[in-house]
Formats: sequence, structure tokens, C-alpha cells
Amino acid sequence: MSAVETILAVAGVHLAAAVTPGPNVVLVIRTASAGSRRAAVLTAFGVVAAAAVMSATASIGLGLLLANARWVERGLALVCGAYLAYLGVQMWRHSRRPMGAAGRTIDGGCWAPFCRGLLTNLTNPKALVFYGSIFTAVLPGTATTALRIAAVVAVVISSSFWHLTLALAFSAGPLQRAYARAKTALDRTTGSLLILLGIRLVLAS
Repeated sequence: MSAVETILAVAGVHLAAAVTPGPNVVLVIRTASAGSRRAAVLTAFGVVAAAAVMSATASIGLGLLLANARWVERGLALVCGAYLAYLGVQMWRHSRRPMGAAGRTIDGGCWAPFCRGLLTNLTNPKALVFYGSIFTAVLPGTATTALRIAAVVAVVISSSFWHLTLALAFSAGPLQRAYARAKTALDRTTGSLLILLGIRLVLAS
């Protein structure tokens, strides 16, 4: 493949994986629906920052190393599972709070939404292995430093496009009003999903 085809392949595979519902998608949508647009955008940027770190790490081969270091992956799975379950429990606890109070809880200050997005993505033990697989399968072993950097930039652009689209779409007035009407049920459903994802990771480790 040419350099352009390689970069497009990396971006395309990443985008296909990013749109699959998972912790990142759930967190961004829930923050956008219940909080402010600012909080949703900061959460999305946190997810993107983590994607940048992991893709850069994978581009130098550490993702492949992690894939072969089973004990490290198990440890990360335990940490990630516990963190996702914690987020789910918090959503259940605050499910009956009025919309304004819920929004303030999610906003949480300047860095809180960003850190939630960052940690949710960074603590996913499958993510670095996924990035390592992409870079191993698509990038040739002889890839230049410039090509590896370009591939990481492609991942960042792909992640930014998807997660910022979610943040902006679900923080729009009509969707926020719809969320407010079904807040308790939606928060409990989302919280249950995160708890189940966390338990699944812990049991699979």
C-alpha cells in the first residue's frame, strides 16, 4: 500500500471500531445529554487524548508487547472493570437527582469531564491491544517515522470527528429535553450497562 492508503486504512479501521457502542460512547452521550455542551466536549477531548497516547504507544510496538504480556493485561482488566463499575454505581446513585443537579455533578469543574473521558479510554485493557493490532497489521515494519506519526494523527482526527459529533449532537436542546423526561430510567440503564461491562472485564481477566 502507498502511504496515503496506509493512513486511510488506519483511520477507517479505527473509526469502524469507535462507532461501536462501548464505554467511551456511553460516557460521551450521557454527559452530553445530562450536562452542558462544554462538559460533553471536554469529555470527548479526554477520549481523544487517550486515543493519541495509546496510538503513539502502539506505533512504537508497546501494544504488541502488551498483547503478549498476559499478566499486565489481566491487571489492567481488573482496574478498568472496577472503574467502569464505579461509574455505573454513581449513575444509579444520582439517577433521581433533578436535571440541574445532575448536570452540575457531570460538569464537575474545569478538568473533571476531561479526566473522566481520558481515564475511561486509558483504563480499557483491550484498547492498547487493539491499537497495537492495527499498527502491526497495517503499518509495514519498515515504516518511516513520518508515516507512523501520520498514522497517529489519522487516529486522532478519526476519534475527534466521532466523539465531538456525539458531544454536539446529544447536547442539543431537543435531545436534552427528551433525556430530562426519561432521566431516571436512562441513567439506570446506562449505569447498569457500565456495571455489566465492568463485571465482564473482571471475570474475563
